[in-house]
Amino acid sequence: MASNQALYAERQGRENGAARPEVHRGISQLFEPAPLGVGKLTPTGRWSVVTDNLCRMLGYTRSKLLTKTVEDLTHPQDWEQEKALFAKILDGTENSYEVEKRYICHSGRSLWVTETVAVVRDEAGAWLDCSCLIRVNELKRIQELFGLTVELASNAMVMTDERGKIVLANRQIERIFGYRQSELLGKSLEVLTPGVFLRERLAGPANLQVRPMEGKSYSLAECKDGTIFPAEVTLGAVESGQGTWILASIMDMREQQEERVLLSSEMKNEEPSAA
Repeated sequence: MASNQALYAERQGRENGAARPEVHRGISQLFEPAPLGVGKLTPTGRWSVVTDNLCRMLGYTRSKLLTKTVEDLTHPQDWEQEKALFAKILDGTENSYEVEKRYICHSGRSLWVTETVAVVRDEAGAWLDCSCLIRVNELKRIQELFGLTVELASNAMVMTDERGKIVLANRQIERIFGYRQSELLGKSLEVLTPGVFLRERLAGPANLQVRPMEGKSYSLAECKDGTIFPAEVTLGAVESGQGTWILASIMDMREQQEERVLLSSEMKNEEPSAA
């Protein structure tokens, strides 16, 4: 029996080779309203149809993208995993797969995505069509941004989703609060700074606009062992594809408080005694 690739090539030959321009337009009109890139793949992994969104995501013109394969555009460190998955849909043992990976854009930057690949077969199991749906992986993107900007910060810093649930935490969390980073994932910001997030939400939507981290408030923070200490909390909003996320910076104010107490004591000692 002829291979999937041979059957596909024969079928494509009957359809005059490449997909017609109206096919590209039809696919684009169907999927463009969605925030994802969509394309169709041949058994060799080459793009045969691509939407405008996919071209914009990867920074290629349609004509240039149609000369590329999935392997050409996949980060080398991620291709070995996907190569094995693609082989399974090629030999018919699987019909679909989903993978988190990095695409290499035309500019050279890496783009984290979640990619879903699904094959449609005829009654004999031969490859008829293969669709590829590509969504930008917002969590991965924000994790990279978070790591680059705040991992080395001296303050404890956490990122929460719009419900106030922690999705990322830097290494200073353990030093200041006694929690391992993984322990806080999925917990409320209220665990660290009781009342702060709630006050921001009750103050109104304006407090959750995308803005620099400039709004400071003073609060009591709580360590894992129950220790309470004064803290300066700064909240900033980050717009993501999954809603408005909150970046919280928590500065331990214990040293500053001790210094103020010491300074106040010294000033009192220096005051002239009453006659």
